[in-house]
Amino acid sequence: MINNDFIMRSLRKDLLEPLYIPIIGFGGAGSRIIDAVEKMLYDLKKGEDGDEYANVLTVEINTKQEYLDESLQAASKVLISDKILGIHQDTGGFVEVGEKLIKDNFDSIFGVKGVVNFRNADAVILIGAAGGGMGMGGLKETLRYLMENYRNLPVYPIVILPFRMEDRPLWREEVSNLMQIKANFTTVNNEMYIKDRKARFSDVLESINMNVASKVIDIIKNVKNKRQQVFEEFINSIYERKFTENLYELEFEYSRVS
Repeated sequence: MINNDFIMRSLRKDLLEPLYIPIIGFGGAGSRIIDAVEKMLYDLKKGEDGDEYANVLTVEINTKQEYLDESLQAASKVLISDKILGIHQDTGGFVEVGEKLIKDNFDSIFGVKGVVNFRNADAVILIGAAGGGMGMGGLKETLRYLMENYRNLPVYPIVILPFRMEDRPLWREEVSNLMQIKANFTTVNNEMYIKDRKARFSDVLESINMNVASKVIDIIKNVKNKRQQVFEEFINSIYERKFTENLYELEFEYSRVS
C-alpha cells in the first residue's frame, strides 16, 4: 500500500488528465447560476489542486443575446435563434419549443465540432428552471440524449423551481416528466430564499445563485474524490501485485539456493 500523499499526488498529476466536467446552464436562470459557478471555480482553480480543475468548463445556452451579454463569466456562450421564435427570440415559456431548439441545433452544440464533447467527460452538470421554455426544454432534451447514449456517464441535473408569483402552472407536470427520464436530480425551491418579503428581488436571486453554485462545486469535488479513489485503488493493486511477484521470486531464489 502506498501511503505517501506526495507520491500519490505526483502520480495523479503525471498519469491523470485534468477533470473534464461540462457545466451547462439553459435559459435565463441557468445563465445567472453559471456566472456564480464561474466565480467559485476561479478560486478552486487557484487552489493547491487547481490543475485538476483546469478542464471544468461552463456553457450558457440561450435564445436571447441580451442574456448572454449580461453574463460575463461563462467559458462558452451559445445563442440559439430561430425563425419560429419571432422577433423577440423568446420561447414564451413553452418547454416543447426549448426541446425542439436543442434537438435542431444539437450537432452544432454537442457534436464533434461543438462546444461540448460528452465522450470525454468525467461527469456532466445540467442547470435549468422548471418554469422556463429553454430552461426545462433544453435540460430535458439534453438529459434524454445522455441517458440514451451515455448510460455510464454520471449526469447531475439541477432544476430551479419557480416562485409562486410566476405564472407557470405546468411546472409540476414538467418535473414529473423529467423524473421519467432520470429519477434522481436536485431541485431548488426558490421560495425558501425569501426570508424577508421586503427584501430586494435582486438580493434573493443572488442568494439562490450562490447556493446553487455551492451545490455545483460540491458535485465537482465529489467527482474528483471518487476518481482519485478509483485511481489510488488501481495504483495500489499494481503495487501489491508487483510486491507479491517479487516476494515469490525471492522465495523461489531462496529455495533454489538452499
